Amino acid sequence: MTRRGLTLGSVIAVFVATAAVAAMATATALSQESTTPPGDSDDQNTSRITLAEQQVDDAADSIATFWDLPGFAATGLDYDARSVTVWWVGDLPGEVTRAIAELPADITIIVKQAKTSGDDALTAVESLVESGILDTHGYQFAHGGPNRDYSGIEVYVAPTASASAAARFEEAAQLHHSAGPQSHLPLEIVHVDENQVARPAPGR
Repeated sequence: MTRRGLTLGSVIAVFVATAAVAAMATATALSQESTTPPGDSDDQNTSRITLAEQQVDDAADSIATFWDLPGFAATGLDYDARSVTVWWVGDLPGEVTRAIAELPADITIIVKQAKTSGDDALTAVESLVESGILDTHGYQFAHGGPNRDYSGIEVYVAPTASASAAARFEEAAQLHHSAGPQSHLPLEIVHVDENQVARPAPGR
């Protein structure tokens, strides 16, 4: 009888413990469910992020509509900071200032002075290439355009033929010395490998 009583008590204890664990699991599940906002999901989070980025895009697009005004250089976006940077040569025209004032207040507009517009920078690069100075010093044009802050231009060049390191260094020095006066904008020459030179499409 004693052995049977102990066995029955053990069964009852196990049953009670099992019920308690089940109750705790249910309570935990209900707690987790109650802390999750109704309808919240990864898709909705993605939609909110996309909407925030779209607002920054729209602000930049509003400013970029003035691209044909003298002085416009470029716009840059920072989604994390919710800001748009505007590079402009000279003072902002009144219509641009008014357009910026109408943008959402939580989007920061940063205006930076530029020394050149994108079009002027490309014209300066084209003029330098057409001068033949790169060919004179044994280089070919890879690509070029305005530098990062629109304070000048960058021209990427590659050697047209193999040469010793000393000879190539001498040619590079002469190119830097000669090309500077050819450009009315601050100029930086960047040396790249021949495989970085853009090739025309077949049939052109």
